[in-house]
Amino acid sequence: MFFDEKYILFLWKVYIFSIKCIIVLFERYNLSMKKVVSDSEKCKLFLTCLQHAAASARWNF
Repeated sequence: MFFDEKYILFLWKVYIFSIKCIIVLFERYNLSMKKVVSDSEKCKLFLTCLQHAAASARWNF
C-alpha cells in the first residue's frame, strides 16, 4: 500500500506537534506520567493538548 507524500507529511506534522505539546505540558506543570494518569483533571488537559496539536497540524497542512 502506497501513501501519498502529502499524507505522510501531514502525519509527520501531527507527530511533531504532539511531541512539542507534551514537552511543554510536562515542563509547565512539572508532571510525571503517574501524576497525569492518577489525576482526571490533568488527564483531560493532556488529551486536550494532543487534540489541539493535531488540529494545528491539520490547519498548517
